[in-house]
Amino acid sequence: MTRPWTDRFLSFDRTLDTHHPVGAPHHHLAILAVHSTVQGCGIGGALLDAYHHELDRTGQPAYLEASGERSRDLYLRHGYVLRRDALFYLADCGPPFWPMWREPQIRAKPSDRETGADTG
Repeated sequence: MTRPWTDRFLSFDRTLDTHHPVGAPHHHLAILAVHSTVQGCGIGGALLDAYHHELDRTGQPAYLEASGERSRDLYLRHGYVLRRDALFYLADCGPPFWPMWREPQIRAKPSDRETGADTG
């Protein structure tokens, strides 16, 4: 399928590999996409919330490369931080990418009052 662009895909993979963190177990969010006609409706955030719920439950950090300012800002709102080697470009004047990291979040268990449980 990628035959006409194989060299570009290989270059893309090599570039991402040079920025990918090593030495720390983590989950890599490779692709998150929402159709352009429904962007801004909360779908991406809902997908991230579901993904993060599982990562937080299992104590796993996450890594990703944001491919645009809008997605970078979405990830920042969802607890990701820019890595110190932030912002790199693909070869041949390619677009910018922002490497980002998110530590698992400890979520407080809801109190009996919040869940409506009978405490007495």
